[in-house]
Amino acid sequence: MKRVIVVSIMIVLIIVGIVYLLCDKDTFFTDYEYLYDKAIDYLAANDNGKDKNKEDYQVFYSYEGFGIDKDDKYQYAYLWVLEEAYFVQEKEIKKSSSSSIPYKFTFKDNGVLKVEKPEDGNNYEDSVKKIFPFSIRYKILNFDSEKLVEENTKKVKNYYKYLKN
Repeated sequence: MKRVIVVSIMIVLIIVGIVYLLCDKDTFFTDYEYLYDKAIDYLAANDNGKDKNKEDYQVFYSYEGFGIDKDDKYQYAYLWVLEEAYFVQEKEIKKSSSSSIPYKFTFKDNGVLKVEKPEDGNNYEDSVKKIFPFSIRYKILNFDSEKLVEENTKKVKNYYKYLKN
């Protein structure tokens, strides 16, 4: 009886260990982290905000990098991006738009080749599973963007501090 319990505990520990290794697999590359900034630069350069022509229109970005992977031809950057656009109207800050979503950027020769993000609504979870590697899906599906909101709030207040005078 004691032997069965010990064997059962060993089997459970082995299974937990295997699951942990699969879920927390850290095969990402740290020498490519500059690609996160390139991804943000790409988003900024391709901003088509509806209020882009309004007074002092600015877009603020904060992000959390989840990892960078590569193969023989491409590099892939996985990150969560909080993007908020503002403008000034009658000496007041007005929010134009905002989004807070995960992205997959595919790079070739340090240039953005493809940008993917999950679908909205009912297809969100399924599209996350299609776009992102298994090892970071849990992080994405349980991500709390509060830290990014705080970062962006500081950026916005600092940028528009001239309005308080």
